[in-house]
Amino acid sequence: MDNDDGEKLTPATESGVLVVGDDSDNNTTTATAPPPNAPSDGPPDTPTPTPTPDTPDNKTSIEITRTVSSSKVAPSEQATVTTEITGAHGLVVIASRYDPQLSAVSIQSVTVNVTSANPSLSQATVNGSTVALGDVGTDATVIVSEILTVGDEADITHRITGDVTAGETAVEIDPVSVTVANTEA
Repeated sequence: MDNDDGEKLTPATESGVLVVGDDSDNNTTTATAPPPNAPSDGPPDTPTPTPTPDTPDNKTSIEITRTVSSSKVAPSEQATVTTEITGAHGLVVIASRYDPQLSAVSIQSVTVNVTSANPSLSQATVNGSTVALGDVGTDATVIVSEILTVGDEADITHRITGDVTAGETAVEIDPVSVTVANTEA
């Protein structure tokens, strides 16, 4: 290809070098041109977000049910709190808080899809507990049971609150309570 001055033009190569020369004296001049897919000097285009469909492999909602075996117990007695998460996926963390603090707490059991699970973290104190499970897969059912021992003082209501994180989804758990009932007539 020739330009108006009779110079031979060689099209840009993949490396972005444009060679311009005159066949008569073998003089060549090179100029660097941007590669075909290089960004322009103008502002970048803003990508349009694509909504992510809610599929079994990308589930974003979980259901949580927390129950207590007895809402009233005698001083120094126990109640079992069970937290069931359905639709769990990925890393699952269940955190509980007790207000006021209890006398003792223990994690009784942890299951994933009815099979006993070995949590990566299982910690219980008189102020709260945390259970963490590695990747539970998709659409799993996780059940955590805790045994709470109340103090010896009557007419105290222990409020149990907390939250669950499953994958990228975090949800507050509806609170439940256990009241220490006076057993004297």
